[in-house]
Amino acid sequence: MRVNRLILPCVFKKLLVISEFILYFRAMTTILIDSILQFWFGDLKAGQVDPAIQKRWFKKDSAFDQAIKDQFAAPMQVAAEGGYNSWQAQASGSLALLILLDQFPRNVYRESPQAWATDPKAQQITLTAIKSQQDQELWPIQRVFLYMPLMHAEDRLMQQNCVDLFAQMVQDSADQSPNPYQNNLDFAKAHADIIERFGRFPHRNIILGRETTAAESRFLETHSGF
Repeated sequence: MRVNRLILPCVFKKLLVISEFILYFRAMTTILIDSILQFWFGDLKAGQVDPAIQKRWFKKDSAFDQAIKDQFAAPMQVAAEGGYNSWQAQASGSLALLILLDQFPRNVYRESPQAWATDPKAQQITLTAIKSQQDQELWPIQRVFLYMPLMHAEDRLMQQNCVDLFAQMVQDSADQSPNPYQNNLDFAKAHADIIERFGRFPHRNIILGRETTAAESRFLETHSGF
């Protein structure tokens, strides 16, 4: 079979262009994943996060929320549409994806249904990552946020799974005093108790347009919700 010698250079050139594009795409993906993790965790030193960074995770701060929106609104949308599903091939990618789908929406879309819109997708990513043991590739403080979507789930089995995972983290850190993950376990149990009692988080009802039962109304009188 004869091959036109004029065609071969063109084919090789196209293959080279494709190869360079793939390398560029992978590099940009790595940069984006790293930027998300850097923003959320800062410079991890031996798995330790700066206390100043930790304080902003669960504190209502409009400036922090706006910073997330300014830097990551577009990636959040792409992640919600499944554009970054391939990130799940690696532990750092799964974690970055969960930050986009489970943490950032709670900052950017406070008091809006969108705050929880991507929770189901995040929960499935968490379960897949655990099944493939990606959680064991991460620092413990990173694992907290890999497990967090289960704490946000309106599902009893996921809640129990979450409690078990944080209980294991506490056990693994039993030689540290105070235990750095006891607070996470306490919150996991508190979330699980609410789901066991109501099957959902009552404080989301008004925002999601759900009717609140009498029992939930009494509960909300003394509990501000999560």
